[in-house]
Amino acid sequence: MIRQLFICLMLVMGVPSIAAAASFDCNKATTETEIAICSDPELSALDELMSSLYQLKYSINLSSEDLSFETDTFDFPAFERTALRDNQFRWIEEVQTNCFGLSACLTEAYLTRLGDFYGLYKPSRASQDFGWTIERRLVLSEIGQTVIVWVHNTNETEDYGCFSETYHPISYIITVHRTSDWRLIDYNASLLPHMDDSCLMLEYDLSELGDHSLELNTSFMRSAGGWGAGGENFTFKINEDEIILKKYSKLYYARNVHLFETTVLDFENKLLKIEYDNGSEEVQTVRGKNIDPGENFEHVLHVDNLPELSFNHTNISLMYDLIERVE
Repeated sequence: MIRQLFICLMLVMGVPSIAAAASFDCNKATTETEIAICSDPELSALDELMSSLYQLKYSINLSSEDLSFETDTFDFPAFERTALRDNQFRWIEEVQTNCFGLSACLTEAYLTRLGDFYGLYKPSRASQDFGWTIERRLVLSEIGQTVIVWVHNTNETEDYGCFSETYHPISYIITVHRTSDWRLIDYNASLLPHMDDSCLMLEYDLSELGDHSLELNTSFMRSAGGWGAGGENFTFKINEDEIILKKYSKLYYARNVHLFETTVLDFENKLLKIEYDNGSEEVQTVRGKNIDPGENFEHVLHVDNLPELSFNHTNISLMYDLIERVE
């Protein structure tokens, strides 16, 4: 089991070889722990991975106050550098005290600690460093950046059940880093919604497009019903350290009349486009125009004053407000 977790971590983080050097100079190793790490290739690779992941999380440094503007209903858990550092030093002291340089003990300790970061398992809520863990990771190879989706989820199982009395709200933060040194480029705490409804489930996907663009797709499901046809898409253009919203679209499905409505805010071309597809067997009337079964109708508006929106300031509520104002 330990070996399987180790291999999983190597693949997720992209460490090229289990023979990688430790995160410190092995020529200066003096403690039992340091000597054990330098003598064991797997421990050495785990130590390297731990260092890389620690630097990634350390670079974010967002406090509850930093995130308080994101929502009035959630008390965001802190993503603070000082707490991370203190917990890491405490963990190092405990490992040195309890493992006595034994490889098996050190390996288990490293994998447990890495599990706190990656969320490979569900730690106890009593864990001193339980907080944000990595749920998704996307390497933007063309531009040397990495997108991380962090989740704060203290539910002990994924089967919450509708109207669960033990459900804990789930929060998300998306961060973008320079891959070479994990420097934080930008973050967003509202692109993925705060899940405070036990009946609501979220599915999302991140992908890299070939023109230095990042795409986020989201859809929702209620556990009391099936998937709807609705969904939202955000496309961002990345120019070095600047991330700008390029296009937003949302799909709405009116089940009572089987009408599909796709709304697009095209920020590059300054357009609002709304396309209606008639999926019923009857004529539908939209914006004063009759649409035959199987046909579609597109409504286009040129909008010169569409604002330029950064990654950090983009959210669903803002998109809805912009669409209403434009129309």
